[in-house]
Formats: sequence, C-alpha cells, structure tokens
Amino acid sequence: MVANQKQLTLATLLPLTRAYDLRLEPQALQAKLRLYTEMLQDIHPAALQVAVKDVICTERFFPSISTIREKALSVMAYVTGTGYIQADEAWSMVLTAIQKGGFEGGRLMLPAMLRKITENFGWRDLCYGDETSLPTKRAQFMKFYDAEVKRRVDCERFTKMVESSPVLSQLMQQCVRAEEQKLLDVSFDVDVEEKEPVPDVGVHDYESLKRYMTEKGMFKD
Repeated sequence: MVANQKQLTLATLLPLTRAYDLRLEPQALQAKLRLYTEMLQDIHPAALQVAVKDVICTERFFPSISTIREKALSVMAYVTGTGYIQADEAWSMVLTAIQKGGFEGGRLMLPAMLRKITENFGWRDLCYGDETSLPTKRAQFMKFYDAEVKRRVDCERFTKMVESSPVLSQLMQQCVRAEEQKLLDVSFDVDVEEKEPVPDVGVHDYESLKRYMTEKGMFKD
C-alpha cells in the first residue's frame, strides 16, 4: 500500500482514541495505532470509517482489529451484492403452511422474507421426513433463521451509514452498473438461430388464399 493509504487509514482510526479512555503512554498509543493501521490498511477508507462509527456506537470497550475488520467487510459486502419475528414463531408459521398447503402451496402462504429463508434452508427437507426428525429440523432451522436475520439486520443498520457516505454510494452505483453490463454482455453472446425467410406465395386476401389452397389440394367446395 502507498503512504497515502496508510495516512487515510490512520486518520480514519483516530476517532477511536477520542471515544475510548485508553490510558496509554503516548509511545504505546502510537505503537497500537501503527499496528491497527498496518492490519486494516487494505480496507477501503470509506468502509472503515463506517465500521469505526459503528463500533463507537455499539462497543463498550476499545474494539479489536478483528471486530473492526469484520464490520468493515460487512459494509463492503452490503455495498457490493426487514422487524423480524422470533425463530420459534417462524418455525410455527412454516409448520402451519406445510400442513395447510403442502409442498406445492405451502411456500405461497409464507411472507416473502420467510419464504426466501425456507428456500435457502431447503423447502423439500422441511416438507418431507418422519416425525422423529422433527426436533432436529426445528433446531437446524431456528439456527439458520437467526443467522439470516442477523445478516439482514446488519445490512439494514449499514444502510443509512452507507447513504451518508458519497464515496460508498458512488461505489455501490458502479457495482450495480457493472453487473448490469455483465448481463448485457451475456445476452449478446447468446447465439440466435438463423431461420430461412418465409417465401411469399402471393396469399394476401381470402380469394388468393382459396386459390392457393385449391391448387395444393387443400380446399374443396
């Protein structure tokens, strides 16, 4: 990384020293900041800035490098790619939908978000199996559901933060345009079967159609 990147990373991390009472000697504080800068300089400064703001708001103690990195990477994941019910309630809704609608119609009875989660988990696995496997399925589904909800909540929390950063907003738009261009490139690469033009046999009205069909033995009075 160039020196400018290190300087940007250091400047982004400085608010942490004002938000937390570290009680470190100046030399020790400088060494800590150098280490954090070295380990986090590969992250986009705008994403790092959002992560620093988030940890200041949510962490009681000075965050570890891994905590900052995880949050910053989550911001980047959100840029470049809903209140929620509890997991046990979601499980009850899924069971009710299966009982009433079965494999084919059950999914349509679920809210869109829950329907997507069941599809990712495996709708067929939820619908079929004996009763002895039900407790295991319940535990697996609730764990999967909680993880998915946490991911979505994190994305929602970052929404306003990202929107407040012109750099990240612009980066998101660039990523969207790049994906759209990929789709366009793929569509143009698809081979279109060339078909021979349909010959003009002179059929333009009822009388010409009748005459043509009579000649071909397709029409009889």
